[in-house]
Amino acid sequence: MPISKRALVFESEINSDDYKSQTIFDVFYKRKTPAITLLISLLLALALQILDLAQVVDLPDRVFMLLFIYSVAVLGFRMILGGIVKRIIEPDKICINNKHRYIVTHMGIHMTGGIEDADLMLPWRIITEAYEVQNSFYIYINMAQNIVFPKRYLGGEGADFMRKILQDELGERFSNRTHDKKGVNENEKNDIH
Repeated sequence: MPISKRALVFESEINSDDYKSQTIFDVFYKRKTPAITLLISLLLALALQILDLAQVVDLPDRVFMLLFIYSVAVLGFRMILGGIVKRIIEPDKICINNKHRYIVTHMGIHMTGGIEDADLMLPWRIITEAYEVQNSFYIYINMAQNIVFPKRYLGGEGADFMRKILQDELGERFSNRTHDKKGVNENEKNDIH
């Protein structure tokens, strides 16, 4: 994998574990708001129940029950959604075991090869967001399309280059989740070689 001060050139092939990790990240970890909302509502329900039992506050039982039902409903929805994701997570046959060659520069990402015989230049202005997680970089073109760069193809210097160029070119659209335990799922904690 050649690295210069101006470009990173590498080949990458996505396997089913990479695909599953990225899909799970999209559904459960990309946005932190649902988890925070659930945690706050559960803590609030618990605090209100304790205050009510200690007779500090006299609340109707329905307040506690509504918060508890809301929390259980959100949790249930996430569990049902997780089940649906597990069913639909069967890897997209086009992206699995499909080799591409990438050239990453300050102009953008140039992608060639693969089953579709791609020759595509993605300028940084069309990249909507990017994330770094334990074993990959996820580059989003829009809500439905993304590119997964497993770090095993980049090596240490390549990952450093990718991180730096994403920070420089995307600014706040890039989020490093390598130190955020909630942004890294179990599939990504295991180094896939």
